[in-house]
Amino acid sequence: MSRESDWLAAQAYDAFPGAAEFVEGQDPSHVIVKWSIASAHGHRRNAPLAVAIDPKVVDRWYEAGDREQARISRYVRSAIRNRMRAYHADGPVDVPAAFLVTIDEGAL
Repeated sequence: MSRESDWLAAQAYDAFPGAAEFVEGQDPSHVIVKWSIASAHGHRRNAPLAVAIDPKVVDRWYEAGDREQARISRYVRSAIRNRMRAYHADGPVDVPAAFLVTIDEGAL
């Protein structure tokens, strides 16, 4: 796991299903989030989902005090939940690009 995937797993614990896996994407700042969903034919993987994390967000979190860390964590969970409203986990798996959630330091 990358630093970003470990960090996202710790920060977004309630934004994804409990069995979600966080793995490094092709771009080091991208984290691929996978979990199993029920379908008519049994269980299958969720539709592709990636979270692009600005490394400055992670750096800022590690350098911050407790209050700032809590604020950044709340922002990350809120941004993910808001973006996930347009995501359909049961969508097609064989799409050319993953559904992307972007966490940018400029928004903090």
